[in-house]
Amino acid sequence: MLGVALSLLSAALFGGMSIALGFAVRRSRDAEIGAFVSAFFGFLVCAVVAAIGREWGGELWPFVLAGLLAPGVSQLLFVLAVREAGPARASVIAGAAPLVAVTIAVIALDEPVRTFPIERAGPAHIATLKTFEPPLSVLEGRRLAGVERRGKRLLLPTEDGELVLLVHLMTAGRLRYLAAGETGPKTPALRLRFQGGGELVLTEAGSKKRAGAWLLSPARAEAELAHLGPEAFGLGAEELSAILRSESRRLHSLLRDQRALAGIGRAWANEILQRAMLSPFALSTELTADEIDRLATAIDEELGRGLALRERGARDAKVYRIHDRLGEPCPDCGTPIARVDYEEHTIYYCPHCQTGGRVLKDRRLSRLLR
Repeated sequence: MLGVALSLLSAALFGGMSIALGFAVRRSRDAEIGAFVSAFFGFLVCAVVAAIGREWGGELWPFVLAGLLAPGVSQLLFVLAVREAGPARASVIAGAAPLVAVTIAVIALDEPVRTFPIERAGPAHIATLKTFEPPLSVLEGRRLAGVERRGKRLLLPTEDGELVLLVHLMTAGRLRYLAAGETGPKTPALRLRFQGGGELVLTEAGSKKRAGAWLLSPARAEAELAHLGPEAFGLGAEELSAILRSESRRLHSLLRDQRALAGIGRAWANEILQRAMLSPFALSTELTADEIDRLATAIDEELGRGLALRERGARDAKVYRIHDRLGEPCPDCGTPIARVDYEEHTIYYCPHCQTGGRVLKDRRLSRLLR
């Protein structure tokens, strides 16, 4: 009986701490509240233990008290310390535009960019900054309200509600927060320097400069995003069915189209379709109800899996099951992964799981052999 009671108390405490951690990934004040909740929960449980401790033996409950109370108090002290020191003691990198990475960017960058006002805005590469009025310098002296997400775009509104910095990372863009004194790139595509010494820098690999930044009013930012479709994550089979049947298109192309579904990029289109066991060339209007259900489930499962792995710091090799794994065995059936190359993107798929053993035609290679 005693062992069962202690197990239940331990499980209850860890549940309370999990709730506190849920608060902690949002805003700093919520993290503090979460820590207080965890500590208070520990006090409450310990009080109950103390009250009935006489029935167990007067020497048991002090040990239970210490074991339950210590985690809550240590978490409280840790959160308060981070709040005082600021997360500028660690750098954060976010990139690879699809929804998973952009969601991680929101979690990781939200608190750092709100900590201090902007000391200097710029310089910015002429190919990256897409707007010239108002000038980037009007951000100086203002404080950002945090980081938000819409589809694959990041939104950094000012605290006064007058401006929004909109960032689209495209394929090779990286948004990175540098701690005070930390060495960063000499010529980033965009730089915001904060009064505490930290910097937010946008870089882009490769010669093609496609990542972009726009400084807009809230109304213009809303208009800029008006063409985006509904968020892919959590969409559900019913709404997905309506989108699929509205126009006859190949699935891989439709999933990547931000006007139809916001948040899915090339890599996750590959992962989702393999999970759903659907051909990337299947027509959206010809899917059965069961196939639509599988696709809706695969969207949520794959994006959720990717988000959980990215939160733990996993790299592409750990995150992607078939994307960029040509010739490697399918994780479900062992068939070598195949691909179809296009000029701007590559489709990866499993011939056994997705196309009934048929190898899809690589049109780019076919043109070369003519």
